[in-house]
Amino acid sequence: MKRYCFGIDVGGTTIKCGLFQTDGKLLEKWEVKTRTENSGEKILPDIADTVEKKLQEKEISKEEVIGIGVGVPGPVNSQGDVIQAVNLFWGYKKVSEELEALTGIPAMAGNDANVAALGEAWKGAAAGEDNVVMVTLREFAAGNLGIAGALMIILLASEFFIPLRLLGSFFHIAMNGMAASDKIFALLDLPEPKEKTGVLVGGPLSIQAREVRFSYEEDRQILKGVSLEFPAGSFTSLVGTSGCGKSTIAGILMGRNQNYQGSIRINGQELSEISEKSLMEKITLVSHNSYLFKGTVKENLKMGKPDASDGEMNQVLEKVNLSGFLNAQEGLDTQLLEKGSNFSGGQCQRLALARALLHDSP
Repeated sequence: MKRYCFGIDVGGTTIKCGLFQTDGKLLEKWEVKTRTENSGEKILPDIADTVEKKLQEKEISKEEVIGIGVGVPGPVNSQGDVIQAVNLFWGYKKVSEELEALTGIPAMAGNDANVAALGEAWKGAAAGEDNVVMVTLREFAAGNLGIAGALMIILLASEFFIPLRLLGSFFHIAMNGMAASDKIFALLDLPEPKEKTGVLVGGPLSIQAREVRFSYEEDRQILKGVSLEFPAGSFTSLVGTSGCGKSTIAGILMGRNQNYQGSIRINGQELSEISEKSLMEKITLVSHNSYLFKGTVKENLKMGKPDASDGEMNQVLEKVNLSGFLNAQEGLDTQLLEKGSNFSGGQCQRLALARALLHDSP
């Protein structure tokens, strides 16, 4: 009949051993020195040796021993293999398998804190409880730390981790700040653009582009000698595959993409000589992601025409088929979140188009 078991706690300086009955009653406890030299190769043989001596001393046969449980300071998998135990100088080690081979007795290893918690839940202070949280304080158990000091460590433990966590967050903030500062300094280092004085006059605009070339990167040209003509008052569609330069052309006409090569003339004036203010007044761009600001529909529309009346705003909303939806809300006072995130993609596009119609550029 199996009536006994051994409990082994492997520490960095001593190995604490206990002989128990299978009902959890402690019969005897003792210690042996932990020999960590040569990557801790003597630790398991020393455990096997002290177990063998105790069996002989107590005249207990191995058939009466149900097994040996070992607590190890480090991560241990479900097979009882230690992944690493730094203070024992162990790397990956099959503790359960090796100890069983040395003793001829079934053995199982586990993390020392985990097995201590199991012991407390079975026969210790947490007996009968459904949930157990355990904080291991070796110095307290060894008598080197009083109860007041142990409680102080538990209470202050979180205070030690908070600064470390903050330090990590500060590191990421600093990295983001450095990346942002690099962009700012790169912008400040750009040469001051030449002031443009050209002004667009007249009504409908005609645009002629001849042999236009443009590239974002030196080794990748987007526009390669493109020639286009947009007659005044006409409707022109640019069709092509993604990346062929449709948005690039729109950006050039708005003055956003500069340093193009070739000639682009608007009503006979070279685009590179026309002031940005004049371009903004005469040309309106509605992109696929036109920006909508947090505020009311009215406030967003008035960015296209600051002095627009409610009637004018309702008229353009009717043209883009958005008035029905807004009337079911709060009309012109309907609130938008940043980037119009509370509107659908189609509704955002319609509102951006209404703002462009209100601007009424020629």
